[in-house]
Amino acid sequence: MDPFCKNNFHIESNDGSNLSKREARKKRAREKTLKCFSNLDVANNTGVKDPKGGRDPTKTPEQRKNPILKRKEEELAKAGVIR
Repeated sequence: MDPFCKNNFHIESNDGSNLSKREARKKRAREKTLKCFSNLDVANNTGVKDPKGGRDPTKTPEQRKNPILKRKEEELAKAGVIR
């Protein structure tokens, strides 16, 4: 190993593969989440209340559907009309 060359330094990881310092740093960076998204992570911030009060919950497509249209489609389905 040449003592004057920086690229010959390798780190052995837990899985037994040899990584250079740069590759090891890149690997650690890929595994972490970005700081700007860290406060959005629900798994880590379970006790945090939504800061904006009165926000509507996200509706499912079934909830978004017009109830009048839903009723008409049910009547047509009972009558045997296929759309």
